[in-house]
Amino acid sequence: MSSGQHQLADGAPVYDENGIRVGTLNLRETADYLVIEPEGGGAPLFVPLSAVGRSDTSGIYLDMTADELSNPAWQQPPVPDDGQE
Repeated sequence: MSSGQHQLADGAPVYDENGIRVGTLNLRETADYLVIEPEGGGAPLFVPLSAVGRSDTSGIYLDMTADELSNPAWQQPPVPDDGQE
């Protein structure tokens, strides 16, 4: 995350890179991913922490557009990397 980094809070609003609200943060146990409950309902989105551009008291801002988040691949939970093949 960039220098505008704050503690992530459960229920915080999540915005795309254009400032459009795309959902709400759900603090589940995930290593390197945010779980976002999308605006209007639907399956949760699993977005890597590397996609967070910044966070502040108004919410979390992603370095992605709402259109990019509509890809069904973001609905797949991350596969744990337990180091085993």
